[in-house]
Amino acid sequence: VFNAVVDSWNNKAARPLGLKASKVLISLKKDFQFLLLNVWEDEQDYLAWNNSPENKLAQFGHDGNRAPVDKLYTRVR
Repeated sequence: VFNAVVDSWNNKAARPLGLKASKVLISLKKDFQFLLLNVWEDEQDYLAWNNSPENKLAQFGHDGNRAPVDKLYTRVR
């Protein structure tokens, strides 16, 4: 399911509004451990998607957590 959601973003019509690019890194040691890096137009687009029921990735937890570990970094100008 995770891969299907991320793969669907190759189609611009299915991509969350404001998502510019994504990269998925997969652990070679353990199955089902991923690092997803997303680049957004702006923070508001990300926050709108992250809090939306359309965010299908919110269902994937990490190490017993109910939701994924989520970190937001902003570019310093």
